[in-house]
Amino acid sequence: MNNSIRILGAGLICVDVVRNSSSTIIMNGGSCANVISVLAQIGYDCTVIREKYSGTSELFLSNTLASLGVKEIFYKQSRSSAPRIIETLSDFEHSFYTTCPCCGKKILSLKLPSISEVQTIEDQIQDINVFYCDRTSSGIRHLMDLVSSQGGVAIYEPNSARNLKGLIESSAMADILKFSKDRIPAGVVEKIRTECRKIKLIISTDGARGLSFSYRKKSGDMSSWTTLPSAFSGPVIDSSGAGDWLTAGFLSELFTDRNALSLDRLSDIDEISNMLNRGMKYSQLCCAAIGAQGAFYSPNYPNELRKLTWHGVKQESPRLEFQNVLTQDVCPVCFSDSPKRNPVVVS
Repeated sequence: MNNSIRILGAGLICVDVVRNSSSTIIMNGGSCANVISVLAQIGYDCTVIREKYSGTSELFLSNTLASLGVKEIFYKQSRSSAPRIIETLSDFEHSFYTTCPCCGKKILSLKLPSISEVQTIEDQIQDINVFYCDRTSSGIRHLMDLVSSQGGVAIYEPNSARNLKGLIESSAMADILKFSKDRIPAGVVEKIRTECRKIKLIISTDGARGLSFSYRKKSGDMSSWTTLPSAFSGPVIDSSGAGDWLTAGFLSELFTDRNALSLDRLSDIDEISNMLNRGMKYSQLCCAAIGAQGAFYSPNYPNELRKLTWHGVKQESPRLEFQNVLTQDVCPVCFSDSPKRNPVVVS
């Protein structure tokens, strides 16, 4: 394990319900959970902060995080079930539901920490030097500021621009900003690129077309955009989570055998290109399995991951197997208690 770097994550940590024509399987999901789990499997010391939920979904979520090598810090006990997302797969296309199309229940209810809630756990995160988040709140921005004040690195991966003020405020606190091109308007990106002086690197992904990046040059100015075509080759079974695996692979390359506080490589276009190309190889591993974390359960996974990482850590498959969703006394689609209506077919 690379003990010189401790990584903390906050944001979307949920249970994915993945349905195809032949089965329904569950696994952990959410960008934060995906990125932190991959980094933990590579060999980094990784922790997430989150609410502790109730019921069997919480037990599955927590046990799976532990199996993948991720530690947990809880800032609150919740009476709610763990957040869930339903993914349906058909002919290699996927759809996502945050409200169950069978019972009608809202299943992605995410409450992010306040400053006061984060302050209750500050004594447990004093030595964190890398912080990743895919959602922000007053408490998460407090953590970004805390880690930065300790000389650490903040990575922010927003999923939308719905809260424009929060997006810009959080981006201004990040060292690395990454997003999907179709989620953030170009005008907003340009405002962030020119006005957020702390940012050292901005990454804009564009699916099968590859990605673009802009970095802070040694002169202090941001560079123009550099485009990298996709380095992908191989079958695409499910692209869900591919961007998260790219993030984890890139960060692994950035911190490989180096002090996390030294980010000089982010002012070198060739270094950035090499790290991002390597990160895209992690996306390829993700896309070869069903679900954002499906690759963890592939028989070939340990060998395939070992080919990608230079850490030399011996990897073993997680001790959990895919689990069938219960169908008795729960909704057969989202496995919520007391379904509101009779089951319907989800295509």
